Amino acid sequence: MSAAVESSIVAGASAMCECSHITNLDAIGYVRTFGNDIWRHVSHNRNMARRGVPKQINWYLREWMDYYEVSQADMIRRTGWSKATASQLYNNKQDYNPKIINEAAEALSVRRYELLMRPEEAMRLRAEAKEKPKLVHSAPQKKAVRT
Repeated sequence: MSAAVESSIVAGASAMCECSHITNLDAIGYVRTFGNDIWRHVSHNRNMARRGVPKQINWYLREWMDYYEVSQADMIRRTGWSKATASQLYNNKQDYNPKIINEAAEALSVRRYELLMRPEEAMRLRAEAKEKPKLVHSAPQKKAVRT
């Protein structure tokens, strides 16, 4: 200890350490801690939205916007999203929810489930759906055989 500290020590009293990071054991009984002051291994709010972590199921908003040549500014006007939301959704940085899916599908004039597949695949399925009625009508009719 330094000479100044040694000279200030009173017999029978505890001396404060020179280092501020060492806990004063005499004051422990007087310090109150509350539930919010205790460090925990979990996050503050487990239900809080996580913008930066996309869900595992990918959606293809960017591809659909490029397919229809719709800009982010157009989507903002059509859906009422903020610039930040439009940018984060376009860059797949924000989770989507049913409300966002409905707004995007309406703005792009597509079905909601089509946003979960690439535009080329959705167009192929649309073409197949149009072909099915033609195939049914062009199939030869079997004559009923009376017995």
